[in-house]
Amino acid sequence: MDCPAAKRKRFVDFEIRTLTDGRELPSSTGQRPVPRVLCPVSQAPRRRRKVLVRSVISAYRFDIRSFALKSNRESPQVVVVGGGPAGATTAALLAREGVRVRLYEREQFPRFHIGESLIPQTYWTLKRLDLLDKLRASRFVKKYSVQFISGDGKESQPFYFDKHNPHESSQTWQVLRSEFDAMMLDHARQQSVDVRCGDRVLDVRIDEGRASGVTVKNADGATETVDCDVVVDATGQTSLIARRLNLHVRDEVLRKGSVWTYYRGAYRDSGRDEGATIVARIQGEQGWFWYIPLHDDLVSVGAVGDFEKLFTPGATHEEIFHRQLSRCPGIERRLAPGTAPTTTSPRRTFPTRPGSSPATAGCWSATPWDSSTRCIRRVCSWR
Repeated sequence: MDCPAAKRKRFVDFEIRTLTDGRELPSSTGQRPVPRVLCPVSQAPRRRRKVLVRSVISAYRFDIRSFALKSNRESPQVVVVGGGPAGATTAALLAREGVRVRLYEREQFPRFHIGESLIPQTYWTLKRLDLLDKLRASRFVKKYSVQFISGDGKESQPFYFDKHNPHESSQTWQVLRSEFDAMMLDHARQQSVDVRCGDRVLDVRIDEGRASGVTVKNADGATETVDCDVVVDATGQTSLIARRLNLHVRDEVLRKGSVWTYYRGAYRDSGRDEGATIVARIQGEQGWFWYIPLHDDLVSVGAVGDFEKLFTPGATHEEIFHRQLSRCPGIERRLAPGTAPTTTSPRRTFPTRPGSSPATAGCWSATPWDSSTRCIRRVCSWR
């Protein structure tokens, strides 16, 4: 049913119109109707947008068990595409509620991935997954703070998270993604998720505007069609469903790229500052370095900048990295005692536009950043 006109300002369009076709979905309590989509957030007064967002999140929260899933017992009810932290988390939580979940991951784990620094707010998701004890028992470096370095090398005081939120959630970790992602995926298996590594989802079948299955190329090369009620896109920059439905929108303002590597034996602070994430500005440019201490005496370090300025024609990734490093004294002195990679295996980065898939192989690697921050991606599609 439609809401009274006086209440219409409370609700906004989060692209749910395409998800629900204007139908009312049952609320988590079953006691109040969920309103239809009424207006886009861009049309709401700026001062009310946070309130509107909270209203929509509350209004459209649902219990997966309240849906009459139609799949037969032999097929999964939910297919999750992508076995990274997002896919593994989604699959594990659904399986815990008794939903039949199958997860497809095109690579074999463990596998390399960039992006090692967790933020304090991940604590609550890890707690919900019952993974905190595994993190505490791991070799991952504990992270208590972040620190900034100016272009001329002046260091700020560390920003300690617990000074602003005195709770154990203020301590997080710097993780080696090959180990962390494998831990997350193994946990999903333990929740009875049917994990298929080495199988690649080629396409999502759309029937009458709704996802009803996927086409999969198995590790042995055979192709099959899998029916399901829900498809969850956890493919990251690949944006499987968003690209399939032409929903992917690039932000032309944030045309950033990065080039990174790993050092062994580089300088790191002591005590609770050992695991601090460091962000250092590059002189004369709108760019910066990240510096992330990992276990086994490794440091992840990379430069970020405007894509066209960073990747000059004819320069290798190693040359680009050292050119940027020479303009960042704060990071240069920290890397001085360390050992750089002894071999290089650069891969050309293409396509050269944000939102593309990264090249992640080799000791010196580069990628366009996923800069589609203004794109609301459809994560799932209901049958």
